[in-house]
Amino acid sequence: MVRWIADKEGIPQAGVGVKGKSGILQSMKTRAQFLANPKHKIVFHFTPKHCS
Repeated sequence: MVRWIADKEGIPQAGVGVKGKSGILQSMKTRAQFLANPKHKIVFHFTPKHCS
């Protein structure tokens, strides 16, 4: 998902990084921050686990 959004936003794949090591894919926190960035054309809104 992160790679797809990065592609749509014009971010090169090298800037996405390596899962668990660097860049946007470094941790769940960095991925969530990237996907929830309101400046992107596509924005994800995360809901709490206990919501229905």
